[in-house]
Amino acid sequence: MAPSEKPEMASTSHPDPESGIAAGDLKSGALHEMIARDLLDERYKVTQRGLKNRHVQLMALGGTIGTGLFVGSGQALHIGGPLSLLLGYIFISILVFALVTGIAEIGAYMPVHGGTMSYHGFRYVSRSMGFAMGYLYWYSLGILVPYEIVAASMVIDYWHPNVNLAVWITIMLVVIVLLNCMPVGVYGETEFWFSGIKIITLVGLLLLSFILFWGGGPNRQRLGFHYWKDPGGHEHLPCLR
Repeated sequence: MAPSEKPEMASTSHPDPESGIAAGDLKSGALHEMIARDLLDERYKVTQRGLKNRHVQLMALGGTIGTGLFVGSGQALHIGGPLSLLLGYIFISILVFALVTGIAEIGAYMPVHGGTMSYHGFRYVSRSMGFAMGYLYWYSLGILVPYEIVAASMVIDYWHPNVNLAVWITIMLVVIVLLNCMPVGVYGETEFWFSGIKIITLVGLLLLSFILFWGGGPNRQRLGFHYWKDPGGHEHLPCLR
């Protein structure tokens, strides 16, 4: 190809001509050539891996344990009852499983740098889709951090009600900013231990629930399925009475 010539867009049967890969190229060697070029890109040769395998594994496990498990479950149980809570967990778990499986499949099929959902939306659908998904990703992370901080301060306020919530929020904001200013190895080590604490806490709560279920509490009262009978599995939902 002469230097003055412009490369032609690969356009066949793809629904959006703005997409970077045509439908026919997905099953040919064009996709594999693009992945090989990306992995050999000179821009990434200076990148150093600062996270260890244990960091990544604990971050992935700890990321599945969200604030809603410790903060929102009690309110959902009070409003909907145990049956509604169980059905909600099952329904959401099916959706999350399908979503995560799809992300894992497309990430393994196309292992390129910056392979986020906005990137794949641009590659497989259109630039507009990638643009929209990128801003949705930014917005979700933008509101996630304040939500997590407020929820954590509310949990601490249960034991220290005399301290203003703004104090705990400020302390957590300062800690988060400092951790993000440090090298990635320090961040990974911190996430490793914090995730380990969450996993240990969850396992401890499960063991405590099992003990209370069989009457191992201080009052020796065997809970069992007591709350499924009184007030009932869906007592607080009039439509299911």
